[in-house]
Amino acid sequence: MAIFHLDFKIVKRSEGMTSVAKAAYHTRTRITDDRIGETYDFSHRTDLHGHIILAPVSAPAHIVESSSALWNEVERVERQNNGQTARYFDVAIPVELSNDDKKKLVAEYCQKNFVDKGMIADIAFHDLDSKNPHAHVMLTLKTIGPEGFGKKDRSWNDKKMVVQWRESWATMSNSYLETAGREERIDHRSLRTQCADALAQAEEAFSAEEKAFWL
Repeated sequence: MAIFHLDFKIVKRSEGMTSVAKAAYHTRTRITDDRIGETYDFSHRTDLHGHIILAPVSAPAHIVESSSALWNEVERVERQNNGQTARYFDVAIPVELSNDDKKKLVAEYCQKNFVDKGMIADIAFHDLDSKNPHAHVMLTLKTIGPEGFGKKDRSWNDKKMVVQWRESWATMSNSYLETAGREERIDHRSLRTQCADALAQAEEAFSAEEKAFWL
């Protein structure tokens, strides 16, 4: 059945992380991090079902030609030794959708919520034929223009954005499910919130029924 899972995290050098290593793992490829001279090889993994990079029209072609080019450039322009280099998330895709629709849904979601706002999205699809179809997405933190990366856009770090992004995924997923003729739906709200709303609706229904009894 369709489930909701969407978890945002940050690649932090202070935690020993590198966006190049993360990209190599997501895309199941072999990439060398030019900054530190380390090579990461996940090409032996066989669960990759597609990979795309979506970017604003202002992004230079040589930066977005591959994950290696993109994230090595990201690492190069980040000067802080303990800097943050990427935002990333894993998202569960409704198993009820066709593989084409799974990819279209994720791409449309990333285009609307991130790329149209100025981010570059590096998307890898995993296990689309399994009971756990999902995508790994990496997002740039700095603005991008014809000359390359600029400053970080701090507005993207607003906690309200995560709420909006989660709600948008649920809305778009449910739209795809409806179009596919499926009854399943997902809910971005926490289980506690969903239970509270359900109890409130039940209480309201019982109250209305009791009032009707005495009319």
